[in-house]
Amino acid sequence: MDMSTAKPPSEPRWDTELWEFQNNLRHTRNQKGQRPNPRDRYSRAQLIQDQLSFQPNPGESRYRGGTQTFDDVQVTYIFHRFPPSVAPLKSLRKTYIDNLLLETNHRGEYVVLRTITPSTRLTAVMSAVEDETGACDHLQIYNMNRDLHPKQILPEGQVVIIKEPFYKMNLNRGTGIRVDHVSDIIFLDPDDDHIPIKWQPSMKAPGKTPVDWKEEGNSYYRSKKFYEAIECYTKVINMVPDDAVLAKASRLNRSISYCSTDFHEKAVEDAEYILKDDPTNEKALFRAAKALYQGRRFTECKAYITTLLKTYPAKKEAKALLLKVDKRLYEERTGQYDFEEMRRLTGVERKNEAVKLDYADFIGPVEIQESVGKGRGFFTTKDVKYGELLLCTKAFQTCYAHLDGHSISIDTVENKVEKECGDVVTTNIVQKLYNNPSTSKAFLDLYTGAYEGVKDGFVDGRPIVDTFRVYQAQRLNNFSCPIISTASHAYLTGHKDGCGLWITPSYINHACWGPGAVVRSFIGDMMLVRAGGDIKKGVEVTFSYLNPGDINKRRRTCLDNWKFTCDCCLCTVEELETEADRMHRGEILIKILEFEKLLENPHLRVLISSLPKLILLVELLENTYKRPSAEQPRHILARGLLTLAKIYRELKSHELFIETTKSLVTALAFDIEEDMERGKISFRKYGDMSAGSDLSDNFALIADAYFMLNNPLMFGAYIEIAAQFHEIYVGERESFLNLDQETMHMAS
Repeated sequence: MDMSTAKPPSEPRWDTELWEFQNNLRHTRNQKGQRPNPRDRYSRAQLIQDQLSFQPNPGESRYRGGTQTFDDVQVTYIFHRFPPSVAPLKSLRKTYIDNLLLETNHRGEYVVLRTITPSTRLTAVMSAVEDETGACDHLQIYNMNRDLHPKQILPEGQVVIIKEPFYKMNLNRGTGIRVDHVSDIIFLDPDDDHIPIKWQPSMKAPGKTPVDWKEEGNSYYRSKKFYEAIECYTKVINMVPDDAVLAKASRLNRSISYCSTDFHEKAVEDAEYILKDDPTNEKALFRAAKALYQGRRFTECKAYITTLLKTYPAKKEAKALLLKVDKRLYEERTGQYDFEEMRRLTGVERKNEAVKLDYADFIGPVEIQESVGKGRGFFTTKDVKYGELLLCTKAFQTCYAHLDGHSISIDTVENKVEKECGDVVTTNIVQKLYNNPSTSKAFLDLYTGAYEGVKDGFVDGRPIVDTFRVYQAQRLNNFSCPIISTASHAYLTGHKDGCGLWITPSYINHACWGPGAVVRSFIGDMMLVRAGGDIKKGVEVTFSYLNPGDINKRRRTCLDNWKFTCDCCLCTVEELETEADRMHRGEILIKILEFEKLLENPHLRVLISSLPKLILLVELLENTYKRPSAEQPRHILARGLLTLAKIYRELKSHELFIETTKSLVTALAFDIEEDMERGKISFRKYGDMSAGSDLSDNFALIADAYFMLNNPLMFGAYIEIAAQFHEIYVGERESFLNLDQETMHMAS
């Protein structure tokens, strides 16, 4: 990876950026294995000046939560894949900056470096460094904790070891050591034996006592500076015997500090260390339970809370946590959620957008099995009904540009420009796996394409995390996601979708349309998956990775990203059509859409006079299809019928509006049976659900038309259908009446 930031132009030309980067890359690769030309190396003075040029002006902050301001676009250049170091440090030999070769991964070697400037962050945390010979160069460390300011990560004077370093030419002149894998860097304490003698003080000043460090840690904790508190408590633990009272107190304090930084596995380790010798320690039991809750290990959490309450039955915090964990276990077991509360807690109506929600995962009547020709997939374990909740799962990681910053990945390996905020997701996942390594198994089992790299493991007591495996996994398995799945999401928030990774739904394979179609929706960082029709036991459930309404050729191009060809029933039928057929259909639709301009400033006579030509065009469009809609959902015809329905609605021709909108639904392969006398509606067959919440809106508008015709039975029946479809697409039906007011005028 390489990095830069740039102000986002109104029309970014990232494909041109990719082309220019590839040209620069060809030049640098020609120097692979060579020593850099002295003219390409910065002098010490140039390095310091270059690094200081990135520093914010006094009183001005480039950072917000440890990253650049959101007015900037974070651009990451990816031009190779290589695995992290898995060698123990003692097996490597020491080398120096002047020995490093360009564009080379120096396997079997390590360098010891000291920072000589304050650090900064664009995409990487950067500093100028020297080795003990006095040679200097750039250091760039990627995927570091975004919650920390770079000067906390890499302070001036910090000594580090880089295992098996990669040395490269920078794109904007100069050279540098780049660290992609966080497990390849070791931050040394001042008294570490690996620090060269010349960097060690000739006389060590009297250091702080363990009591001093503990008090300083407490002060940091009270100020909510948890990372600094952890460092202080760690010093105490390293200075005094394990059984000392001060060590135990500091370990307990470090445990709660770890909880506050979401290092829940380390928090559990500290608490359980105390419980080995003191199994009823109140603080240790509660902090272990709290950390286990954070790690979503609800059954283990309850066990600790139960033990705690047996000994300390009056502890209010434990009782409150027990109530929470019982709710999570109930959700996990039954799939019963308070969806109205879930939606409210996103804060979306208030534009607060607290998207990280506290709910358990539910896996319904589905299981992972081998799918012929597709690897693994999800299959039903019983017959399921339309709308049944199959999954409700929390994201492993999400990113929203307006909250986390804009980012783009320019990937020359895949020859792609990723315009989502996927590299932010990558960084956050890397940190999550490094700090909570037991969470890695489920994530690292995901599909990663041709790149295998290093799956997991430990070396020198530290977890190994392969950045490029993480990148591949998130790139091939992530989802575009709104904060809530409603048509008014953009209206409410003013923001576009983000992206995120949900591990369990990642096993659902693609089909543009099929018998096991399911629909996903989002409420905060919870993804809900519901059956898009009645599905038999043993059928593979699928959803479309892209819009099935797109022409066949575009769909096939998009699916190249996953290296497979879709053979669903829709693709099979459309493959028999000619390009001329599709072009003719598109030309007719363009003519139909021109009529919508009449609705911008509607005049009764103009609308009426336009109808014969519009109806003729819709009939011509319908005649371009050779297969029935039950075999080939007619998305383009449905769009044409929508235009006609809009004009009938404007003319208050309610019967014609109902007839046309029902034809639209039929074009999407739905087979509806109506009982007009009893006001009952049933589906003989559910069709293509890919039209999204527009279907819910269409049924609501049919209900509205029946209301205007004074038919309360059919009004009620279609309102119920609209609510059902709303629940499928949005995840819950509690918000239906609020949204319904946007699409219906009811008594008008």
